[in-house]
Amino acid sequence: MASLSGSNPIFVIHKRSFEILDTNPKAMELFGYECDELVDRSLLSLGNLENDKFARTYPLPESEGCRQ
Repeated sequence: MASLSGSNPIFVIHKRSFEILDTNPKAMELFGYECDELVDRSLLSLGNLENDKFARTYPLPESEGCRQ
């Protein structure tokens, strides 16, 4: 997995459910949660994001590769 360090908040999310799988310290600082409070939470619950609008903005690719 890629490094999650950096000055920007970074989330690794499940591509269908938007469930947070991992995050970095900057995201924890910005949103005011510990890692265990963010993991398994929906990314959509953290702000003004609507599931259908978010899905249209970041659609799944036609081919999902070998991991389906």
